[in-house]
Amino acid sequence: ALDIVQDFSLHRFAAFSWSQGIIPVWDPYFFGAVIGYLNSGFFYPFNLLTDFLQILTYQNLNHSYLLMQANLLFHFFLASFFMYLLVRRFVNSRIIALTSAIIFAYSGYMVKGFMHPAYLQGAVWLPLLFLFFYQSILERKNWLKFSILTGVVFAISLLAGQTQPAIYFLFLLVVLSSYAAYHFWQTKQEKAIKPFLSLLVVILVTFGLFAIQFFPTYEYKKYSARES
Repeated sequence: ALDIVQDFSLHRFAAFSWSQGIIPVWDPYFFGAVIGYLNSGFFYPFNLLTDFLQILTYQNLNHSYLLMQANLLFHFFLASFFMYLLVRRFVNSRIIALTSAIIFAYSGYMVKGFMHPAYLQGAVWLPLLFLFFYQSILERKNWLKFSILTGVVFAISLLAGQTQPAIYFLFLLVVLSSYAAYHFWQTKQEKAIKPFLSLLVVILVTFGLFAIQFFPTYEYKKYSARES
């Protein structure tokens, strides 16, 4: 359960830094001082909310721990809700959608999120990302809007602090784009290049939003033992 203990101390530090008007990019207390530690998830929206709420009751450790628990529990709801929306897009059955949502949200991978929060926070966005990207491929007028939304969701997932879910997401998007391009080429319904244009927009939006974490992490990596 090291990650959750680590996250607790990291976000206590983040809350203190924000309360002093300091952006918590440089942490002098962790691993002998680090800059832009990716796994911290300092810029992940729900972690930001939790950190700012901690400021109000910073002297009470129990409140901080309860806020962290609430953060994680809320992500199980998000996982259920997003999967429900995705399945309802394809199946006209609330029972099937609800069953799928429960299976996804309370699978072994998700439940271990209590020990490794960044994995849970990153993975819950998979159904919503797939749904938006699927819509970007289908839509003729609003494809750009859904491509941008997909990029926003992808960036949020990355900001949670783990790259593993993002690698799976990118693989999924490439496969879906390739299949859609082949299908359009065969049926002549759309230009075959359109899915790849959507994917390009997704990548650009994702990087643009993730840059706030990417560049400090890249700087840290140059001085890390893992660089070799």
